[in-house]
Amino acid sequence: SGSKDKGYVVRVVPKNFEYTPFPKVKEAKDKQLLEALGSLSAKARLSAQYELLQRPHDNTAPEVLKMAMNDQLPLEVRIASLFTYAQMSGKGGLDNLVQLSKDPKLQEFALKALSDRVEWVKAVPLTPFLEGIKSPSDWVKAAAIIGMGRLGNPEAIPALLQIKVPSSFVAPEMGTEGPHATPNSDIILPHLTVKALVRLNAVDACVNALGTENQDLALWALRYMHDPKAVNGLIAAYNKTGDNSNAVEGAVSTLNNKNG
Repeated sequence: SGSKDKGYVVRVVPKNFEYTPFPKVKEAKDKQLLEALGSLSAKARLSAQYELLQRPHDNTAPEVLKMAMNDQLPLEVRIASLFTYAQMSGKGGLDNLVQLSKDPKLQEFALKALSDRVEWVKAVPLTPFLEGIKSPSDWVKAAAIIGMGRLGNPEAIPALLQIKVPSSFVAPEMGTEGPHATPNSDIILPHLTVKALVRLNAVDACVNALGTENQDLALWALRYMHDPKAVNGLIAAYNKTGDNSNAVEGAVSTLNNKNG
């Protein structure tokens, strides 16, 4: 319909398409909602999830977990089931989420679900996240790093400090703009790590890392740690540092400007 001069709408319909009415989720039985959660339609899965979460789920939660664990189902269905189960089960489902995190296909999403609710992160084990940062997938690593920051467990700090800063992390020349429009995917994971270290208040560990192979990341994080121990540690490092004195001086200057 419309005009070729003013614009028009084209409706494209697959061959042999048969229309199936969308179920009224409010009137659907639990079994129907579980079937919709297993649909290839994202809209159907989301609608089913919303309705399942509004109902008592003592009987449906185990079925949703089975769907998440079923490696014969499409990945998008398993992911939707995982997050639905996480919301259904709450703190009581953490052990099952840990088990799901051992599946490489679900690892990223299980880590996100495990660290989602701050009210029970203290009960979440650190081990799945330590395994996550060893993954060959940067998506899994990112979920693990962010999750460790959310868990608030200081035992994660040594592992986080092992994340390497790429050589592309170079400050622009004085008075010049940095390469804002130049993609630099290598910097994403270290950036997330700095955020996690700051959230964990890893001042002592970062100060102790000065002068080690992890100094670059420690200096980067210390720029955002407004603590007397950070300043004193940086000054001490500056007084005994040779080649990296400019980097230490830059971190001290940043803290001074922020606090000023």
